[in-house]
Amino acid sequence: MTKLLRAFDSKKTPKLSEDKYAFIRDLKKPIVLDIGCGTGHSSLFLATKYPESVIIGIERTKDKFSKFIKNIKNSEANNIIAINEDAIPFITQFINDRAIDEVFILYPNPYPKAKQSNKRFHNMPFMSELIKKMKPQAKLTQATNILTYHEEALGLFTQTWKLKLTRNSLVSLNANRTLFEKKYLQRGESCYELVISM
Repeated sequence: MTKLLRAFDSKKTPKLSEDKYAFIRDLKKPIVLDIGCGTGHSSLFLATKYPESVIIGIERTKDKFSKFIKNIKNSEANNIIAINEDAIPFITQFINDRAIDEVFILYPNPYPKAKQSNKRFHNMPFMSELIKKMKPQAKLTQATNILTYHEEALGLFTQTWKLKLTRNSLVSLNANRTLFEKKYLQRGESCYELVISM
């Protein structure tokens, strides 16, 4: 059965500094969004994979973001924009409609308790806003090491959000997009990936 969620209300999201991020709206290159990028391992991977795109890496925690900045400085990447904000108000306020080419949500906090389920990205009203920001041909990739989370996401993406399943697979054993991914695979855990399209 399709799950009914309350409508997303952009007026209730915190307002961020216009002076700080208004330039985002004027980006001309393809945009790849890396939500919850931690110390930036995934954003650096994406910067290499998509050299002609702008990688917007979003990490809200200050400690991880500080390491993210250091990792960028120690790399040769020149196509990363690092954002130290909560993804919801940032995307809502500064990403134009139909502007995103790809979205990556790699190994997000699974919020395993039932009472926390509304904090999972695929289970949030904000997903409707994120979809609005994606181009008609855009793709969203989500990876996790928790099968129940993966299965729940698959159901919600395809049934509630009416998105198309492009790929549902195990992550390659030699994948190294995030430090979590590397750790899980080295421990012999299975990791699961969904690629969803508009």
